[in-house]
Amino acid sequence: MSNISKVRVNGTVYDIKDTEARTGLLAKISDAPTDGEEYVRKNGEWAISSGSSGESGNAQVMYYYQQPVNTATNAEIFRITNSKINTDTVVLECTFENPSYITSDVTWTSYEGYIAFTGTCTTATTANVTMAYKTDL
Repeated sequence: MSNISKVRVNGTVYDIKDTEARTGLLAKISDAPTDGEEYVRKNGEWAISSGSSGESGNAQVMYYYQQPVNTATNAEIFRITNSKINTDTVVLECTFENPSYITSDVTWTSYEGYIAFTGTCTTATTANVTMAYKTDL
């Protein structure tokens, strides 16, 4: 196994065996915001990597595992509620644990705070759903 003595951050090479350089590098990393968003360094500043607000340019993907699906006929069979969901939320994929229980097409409609799935389900099952935000980009 080899020892790492240098790292490159934003085009600057740091000798991590140099105490002064290591202190400067740690200061750059430790000043990251801690508000729950995912950040990256961009042009020497912290920028949101994948925002949760659904604003244009953000590409956050949300995955919901084993969501309960109820029996219903041509009605809402399940709903996912989360403050990150808004009217710009789209479904990328929806996979049912027992697809034979779903006997119609399933449609979805996104609202502020939740997304509703409508269709016909003959026996309760679960669904895994992947969502993201639509953008103008």
